[in-house]
Amino acid sequence: MSLAKQGTRRNGCSVRTLHLTGSLAADRRLLADGLISEHVNADPVTGEWFASGGLAVSRAPFHVIDGDGQPDPDLYALGIPTENHRWFTQIGNGRPGPLTGFHTDADAIAADVLAALRVPAYSTI
Repeated sequence: MSLAKQGTRRNGCSVRTLHLTGSLAADRRLLADGLISEHVNADPVTGEWFASGGLAVSRAPFHVIDGDGQPDPDLYALGIPTENHRWFTQIGNGRPGPLTGFHTDADAIAADVLAALRVPAYSTI
């Protein structure tokens, strides 16, 4: 799991896209650069904190948490990199019926991105 940001312009808004590369060396570099952080959890018996191996993300719409512990409003994560945060929900399912956690997570991200791209209406009065 590795992320790369890329800037483009659409309707006057800056848009960043992600590319997953799957490179462990790139993951370590992103961690070292403070662009991402690792999800941590507490042992229920000892109370000790430990790194889970997953990517730290906020609640929906799943912004990536940077090295300072702040969500990046322009960076989202979905799928296997978030598995340690959202257990057993990151597999899409092609069966008809209720939406899976993966679908609802993707919908939350899409809604947030689309809301950011809307151009406000201006009054002529």
